[in-house]
Amino acid sequence: MMDKKDKAERLLDSIGNIDDSLIDEAIGYKAARRVNLYRFGLMAACIALVFVIAVASPLLRKLAEVGNGGAQGGENNNGVVENTDKNEGNEDEVGNDRLGTYMLSIRDSIEGYDVYPSAENLSYVGQTSLVWRYADSDEVYVATLSSKQLGELKEAMGSGKEVGEVSPELDCYVWIVDGQGAVVSPYLKDGAGNEGCVIFDYEAEIIPDEEFVECVSEILK
Repeated sequence: MMDKKDKAERLLDSIGNIDDSLIDEAIGYKAARRVNLYRFGLMAACIALVFVIAVASPLLRKLAEVGNGGAQGGENNNGVVENTDKNEGNEDEVGNDRLGTYMLSIRDSIEGYDVYPSAENLSYVGQTSLVWRYADSDEVYVATLSSKQLGELKEAMGSGKEVGEVSPELDCYVWIVDGQGAVVSPYLKDGAGNEGCVIFDYEAEIIPDEEFVECVSEILK
């Protein structure tokens, strides 16, 4: 029976007899395996990074939108951003003020109409007129109306979409002077605009409908 010393010597002899090519092949295998593990780890890290970006991007975008909304509006107790614009609830009415849009479109090409520095220079009695003033000016424009045109305007006015609790800011104020002591506006409900022989300021109650806008455009074209 071999003792430990004999076994050790036999093991060393066996190792010494191993072919050098086999040793080189084993060393290469370990190095290749180490390289493959490194590549696998790098690939896994890249996949994880892509996943994190995909998950985090929508959240970051949402936070940015909330931040922008907070700069433009208020926030209630539930953390919901609210629009604090004074025309809240009236965006539809403002966007569909076709009469104001039309009056602005002709502003730079107005010809053949009387222009007064203010409404104080107007003659109300005996003269039927379509009168308008742009919100950024005191000048008043006057287009004389025939009896037929006056009748058409009166028939077309008084209807339209009612505004909300807060009246929209108008770009142009419009009145009709009937020559008999009545001054009315298409932005007010039926009968509400009669203030005698005076051009007056007002807050819009309705937005004139397309029929009235077409009637005005026919007169002013």
